[in-house]
Amino acid sequence: MTDTWVKQPKVYSGGAFLNTPFIGVKSIDNKTGKYIYFIGQSNDKGIPIDSTLQQIPSGSYKAIMQFQDILSECPTILKKGEFKLTKQGRLPKALLDALGKDTIAKATKNKVRTLALCEEEMKSWSSKGKSTAKKTYRR
Repeated sequence: MTDTWVKQPKVYSGGAFLNTPFIGVKSIDNKTGKYIYFIGQSNDKGIPIDSTLQQIPSGSYKAIMQFQDILSECPTILKKGEFKLTKQGRLPKALLDALGKDTIAKATKNKVRTLALCEEEMKSWSSKGKSTAKKTYRR
């Protein structure tokens, strides 16, 4: 066994999205080796529905955190206005473009966290006596 870390894909669902059909998917870009993030919906067995998966342009986990805030603090924006879901259950371009940026916090009157607040929370995860190692597998 070597001491190298291997990036692993992950699906965020269930309680992470307030038991809604929404999911977040972390994948790995084969060209760059960097993480890429998607938001979509799952079927009743929790399996992602490919036709609803959309890549988040900002490419950050903070966008997933902001979407979780939308579900918990202001879910009605997904039903009307510029952030209304499409008939196919996909996120509109305006919402995709806003996630991972502070513009979504402004648009929701700060019901959604700013990037600074997301960053602050992410830093707290490793500063509570927990290991700072990434939760991935070793080879």
